[in-house]
Amino acid sequence: MNREEILEKARHENNNQDLETASLRMHSYLMQRWTVAAVGITLLILQAVTGNIKQFHAVLLMVWALDLGESLYKAVKRHQKKDWAEAAVMLGLLLLEGYEYIRYLFG
Repeated sequence: MNREEILEKARHENNNQDLETASLRMHSYLMQRWTVAAVGITLLILQAVTGNIKQFHAVLLMVWALDLGESLYKAVKRHQKKDWAEAAVMLGLLLLEGYEYIRYLFG
């Protein structure tokens, strides 16, 4: 094998690992979303049954913070207007929910 063949083989092997890493990241992201949704729905049901629905603000804050972090990361990496718009919406939702939570806590 000459030098070029070795380099080409190494590039091909690394490319497969990169694709595998991207696939793993995508599937872990989906699992993360499903887990957050399942926990959130379970907490919402439990709080509705016990009559403590207002305490759900803390859970929503966590969800909006998660979405804001993801949106900001995409916006910074891709520099696209739609990503920045999504980040702005998520920030707005986080601030609104934060306001409601503070109102709930302090009367």
